[in-house]
Amino acid sequence: MNPLEVPDIRELNQRVFRTAGAHVCIATPEVWQRANQRLLVDKLKNVQVIHAGLRVGGESAFEELTAVSFNWNFLTPDKDRDNYSWKATEHLIAFHTETFRAMSGLDHSFSVTASVAEFCYRVMKSGGLVQYVASLIPEPSALPVANVTRDDVVRFAQIHLSPNHARLLKAFYFFRFKPVRFPLKSTNLIQEEKGVNRIVHEKPVRVVDDYTAIIPTILRYDYIGKSIESLLIYEYPPKEIIVVDQSPAQKRQPLVYQQYIEAGLLRVFYLDEAGQSTSRNLAIQEANTEWLLFFEDDTEAWPEMMREHRYLMEHSNADVSTGVSLAPWKDQGYIPQRLRKYHVSDVLATGNCFMRRDTAREVGGLHMAFNRGSGADDDFGRRLFLAGKLIIFNYKAIQTHHKAPSGGMRVHGAWWRNRSKLLEAYPPQTQAFMIRKYYHSKFWFVQFVLFYLQAKKVNSLGAFILILLFSPVKLFKAIRSSSALLKGATGRS
Repeated sequence: MNPLEVPDIRELNQRVFRTAGAHVCIATPEVWQRANQRLLVDKLKNVQVIHAGLRVGGESAFEELTAVSFNWNFLTPDKDRDNYSWKATEHLIAFHTETFRAMSGLDHSFSVTASVAEFCYRVMKSGGLVQYVASLIPEPSALPVANVTRDDVVRFAQIHLSPNHARLLKAFYFFRFKPVRFPLKSTNLIQEEKGVNRIVHEKPVRVVDDYTAIIPTILRYDYIGKSIESLLIYEYPPKEIIVVDQSPAQKRQPLVYQQYIEAGLLRVFYLDEAGQSTSRNLAIQEANTEWLLFFEDDTEAWPEMMREHRYLMEHSNADVSTGVSLAPWKDQGYIPQRLRKYHVSDVLATGNCFMRRDTAREVGGLHMAFNRGSGADDDFGRRLFLAGKLIIFNYKAIQTHHKAPSGGMRVHGAWWRNRSKLLEAYPPQTQAFMIRKYYHSKFWFVQFVLFYLQAKKVNSLGAFILILLFSPVKLFKAIRSSSALLKGATGRS
């Protein structure tokens, strides 16, 4: 279908709804002539939507969302390789007709380009797969570039984030002398999502065999034995377990590991200088298997956790299966209903995720900037997403997380990212590092403000007032310390 021949989005919807074909491709004539048409149906065998939008305007579309949200799905992956960005344009988009109907078509309250991208976002959030295919359009530089309006961006935030996010965006545009006409409402407009999940295939698409479990630890000897046992006693145990023990030499308890070492199940590496990135990266390099499980020293796998990781990876094209951590008193009922489906994730749990060793190595493992600070898992997932990897939230791969009150990252003083001592840097230096690393400088101020607003939720009124009073000092320290990380970190960006 040629979108240039259709007077408005309502008419486009009607034409798609009337079609009897299993697939629909919307494309301008100029693009259709250039497109690699043989790829269309082939790619749609494994995903719900494919598009070629990133090189023709999609890359910068909805960029302002990154001012008010740290969700990595709002970033733009490498446009020179296939990836799972939802930022499509009307130049070329192909989809299953049944998917279009399940999503009730395009939202006619948006402009044409925005409606196409917003449709793809809904598909992704509903459990479907949207894939950008870099080779669909040869020589895209000669094509006109699509744009979305400021009203589109604010409306998107209102629907898919919250009215407060939309208000913050309106304020951002206002102070940049770009006012928005879109009137805000007091309620969230998001509609109930309809499932279009085809992430999991009925038949296996590959074989997943031996894996290495990676467990970094510091002074968690009362917990780590249970963590190891929980992996060994259930279905699909690891071929080997690598423990990287960073406890001070005088406090080490090697007898905790002895029975597993003698059974040929476990190897221990001792590090005199503690660091979560250093320890996990060492284990990645030392692993003798193709597959890796990233695990914690104070968690216990549920009986079916590894079976579910394996099933997802064997029956899908996912690059990463990231699971769920629940407190000891919680059961599956505590997993929000909206998350009880396989879907493209915006989180990664380095204490419960499963991937190929080469997948971790391709992005350089964990970034050294996070060796002693919070955010290593988010940064790891972010770099995997930007490299085009498919990270799937596996709601069935569950572990119990005891959150030991001492040891681990606690020895570095890393607790919660939205709390800080009186004159301590805030946001924490690693969070300030991420803001400055991944986002355009024109968004930094808003993102720093967001951290201070989030602090209100987890601090008492008195503590929050003190945070605000000392914010100039705290923010100065955050920026200065993050500059040192940006300059000195050796991890791959």
